[in-house]
Amino acid sequence: MDTHAIDRAEHRRDRRLRRRVLQVLGAARVRPEFGWATGRFVYDLVDGALPGGETFDGDDHLLALVRDLASAGYLQERDDRRYEWQQPGLDTTSYRITHHGTALLAECIDPDPLIEDPRLSPAREREGRGGRR
Repeated sequence: MDTHAIDRAEHRRDRRLRRRVLQVLGAARVRPEFGWATGRFVYDLVDGALPGGETFDGDDHLLALVRDLASAGYLQERDDRRYEWQQPGLDTTSYRITHHGTALLAECIDPDPLIEDPRLSPAREREGRGGRR
């Protein structure tokens, strides 16, 4: 098998999954002070709604994707552990979309190459260019 093709397919899958995570958190946000969802809730909702090849590889896969989104400023992360001995993970961490993430979904800011965006044509993605059409 061509490992380069597999890498490209996984990259496209991760771009779609990042967008789905933002969409779920955007839908959960009724008012600015609300909208927190546990990582497990996001995992179950996104993973259950997509076909088999488009799902998360596991908890660590989702954690890596939300860390990408948090680093880019698209979502906030909150530690919900009640006890110091609890391990961090999907069940003890909550997330909510930021104004920056909402603007990306509403297409008010330029596309991000790490997140699937309908404004990016497949040809532009192959060439590695972003921006508006």
